[in-house]
Amino acid sequence: MKTISRYLLTLVALFAMTTGAWANIATIEFTKETVPGSWKNNFTPISPDYLPDFKPATDAEAIAWDGASKTNRTILIYGFDGEKVKYVTFYTTGGYQTRNEISSLYDFYEQVMENDCIVCYTTFAVFLNDTKTEASFDMPTYDLTVDYEVVRDMGYAIVASVCNDAERIRVQKVNGKYQPVEALTYTLTDYIGGLDNPVTLTMGTDYTIAGMHILDSDGSTWKDVTDMEDLVPGTYEVIFAGMGNYDDKAYSQEFEIYAKNIITQPTAIPELVYNGQQQPLVTAAECEGGEMRYSLDGENWSADVPTGLNAGTYTVYYKVIADENDTDPDYQTIENITIDKAELSTVTLEQSVLIYDTYYHQPQTVVITKVNAGEVEVPADDYTVEGDTYTDMGNYTVTVTAKETSKNFKGEATADWSIVEEVILVDENNVPVLVTADPDAKTLTIDKILAPKTGNIVHLPAEINGYQVTAIGANAMSAETGVTDIYMPDTEEPIDVAEGALPDIAIIHTTLPLLDDYALMLGLKPNFEARKVMTTVTPKNLTWTLSSGVDIILPEGVVPSRVELIDEATVGLDLLTAEQLDMDGEKVLKACNGVLMTSAAGQDYDLVARPGRQESGSAVSTTDVKDYGTNLLEAIVETKHVTPSDYYVLKNNRFKAIEENDSKVPACKAVLKKPDGMNLARVLNIDLGEAVTGIATTDYTDSTDSVWYDLNGRKLDSKPTKKGLYIKNGRKVVVK
Repeated sequence: MKTISRYLLTLVALFAMTTGAWANIATIEFTKETVPGSWKNNFTPISPDYLPDFKPATDAEAIAWDGASKTNRTILIYGFDGEKVKYVTFYTTGGYQTRNEISSLYDFYEQVMENDCIVCYTTFAVFLNDTKTEASFDMPTYDLTVDYEVVRDMGYAIVASVCNDAERIRVQKVNGKYQPVEALTYTLTDYIGGLDNPVTLTMGTDYTIAGMHILDSDGSTWKDVTDMEDLVPGTYEVIFAGMGNYDDKAYSQEFEIYAKNIITQPTAIPELVYNGQQQPLVTAAECEGGEMRYSLDGENWSADVPTGLNAGTYTVYYKVIADENDTDPDYQTIENITIDKAELSTVTLEQSVLIYDTYYHQPQTVVITKVNAGEVEVPADDYTVEGDTYTDMGNYTVTVTAKETSKNFKGEATADWSIVEEVILVDENNVPVLVTADPDAKTLTIDKILAPKTGNIVHLPAEINGYQVTAIGANAMSAETGVTDIYMPDTEEPIDVAEGALPDIAIIHTTLPLLDDYALMLGLKPNFEARKVMTTVTPKNLTWTLSSGVDIILPEGVVPSRVELIDEATVGLDLLTAEQLDMDGEKVLKACNGVLMTSAAGQDYDLVARPGRQESGSAVSTTDVKDYGTNLLEAIVETKHVTPSDYYVLKNNRFKAIEENDSKVPACKAVLKKPDGMNLARVLNIDLGEAVTGIATTDYTDSTDSVWYDLNGRKLDSKPTKKGLYIKNGRKVVVK
């Protein structure tokens, strides 16, 4: 830091007498005035315009004060007369000469700190055989005192620098004492020659160091530094005293001494638990005067915060070094930093339900595939196992316990498993399976489907022993089993079939609501592309509605129609043409279209999912489309609620308004939407028109039998006697 002391600056000016001897310079009293902005760092003469209330000495006043009888004397009157400096010379032979000029000797002002300045008004210098005299001269407002001095005040224009301008000086401990890393040096500069022409002062010639102080802990008291070989950290001041051409007043320069120091101490990180990875043991420290170094043994040091991997107790050593060559052994420690052992948490079994050995009664051993402590997998040699082998049917618990010798694990974990009877999925086929169960969720995955002991058909269950089947694992059934048909269970959500889980030669049978789900499931892509994902429907009535999220190949004997309004109580059917249903030579109902189907009641019809427009792995679309033109029916691809006041559902061959408490429509149905602004009857009859004639005759019976059906598709024992409309040999017949 640069400090300028606030002392009076007096001009050093040497004037030659007529005899050639050097004389002394006068000083004056002063007044402080605010420095105009234009004076900052300005060493040009002050204009009289800036001097308040100034009245210069006149020639007459100077002559009267001089006294004409005195001899061998020259008087210089420095004052303003207009814009000139008055220069008056008295001759020893009598008389005097005056000159007005801008004198290079005019230097009677300086700028000081805090916008104060010294204004000199008039100065008399009296020279008489080097004899000191005093004289007084009264001027308006100001008193002038002439006093001879041989030196100037050194304080104002001197800037002291400690250690090459550094405000903070670092020390280090040497033999138990703090000593500067670099030797203290001082540079004092006098700017009397101007900012661009400074004068460097010389130690021993222009100044000396009078001493050094340190600020006490109270922050207000300075104490003498008695041991210059032990400069402990703190705030210091060095005292300079002028000598030679400078007065002997004392001037101080403040600076700070500091040692390499830890500003923020490291702290142990609490509650560390083994996680299989390196973990920081302490927080990072902050320091000054050097760099932090850490160690786990007090010998090998690193700038990185130390970490620990294994469970155990650690000690961290830390210190500050000034540089890489710093051999200071002084360090601190944090002890008893602990990484706790991880608690065993879960046991994963290959299969949680094993099959009882009916024939040989061999013990069954559950296979542990993984033991975890949180996210960390526990090595097998770190734990012991109990309860993993039993023979009889029952529910069991396997217990895994960390060994006492385990470095990083503790505690125990359990998993439930069972030995059950051989699971029979279809009585006549006796197909056993191997599964992995989740006791908490009460769900299981079928891992293995063994070959049926009889036949080539497998019916998969929705649950086994109270556990819901949610998935079939990869390669659960190989093609070598010879299975040709696999029936998926009637579940609300599809079972997740992994890729390669089921043989692609098998036909996958599913319920109608899940047909699109299984058809588009990536695990059944080969079956779908081979047209082997299908469902079988058995209509209860002559008419039924249909929609699906996947294209469907329709069998013979079913007639799809769109529905149009005839009057407020009747709707009619418009049969879809062969052209509308044709897709590369196949009779196909396009996805997301609601239609009314006409067929024989009580007969089975196979609907096959058709690949082409939809791809495996794609999401099921639920958007209602109108591929077949104007149609009152809307597709219900997924089960949902509809607005009761706007829709009708098909019941017993008629459309009935939906009840307020029965707005949930099952998937794969179609609902009739009332046209906007129309009031319809609560029950809408269906005018079948030509729809019934599209039903294949073979779907009813041989024509020679003359079998009769009512409009609900129910077979009659004989020709009806009651008047009405009936179906005979696939045609409508009116009995009168």
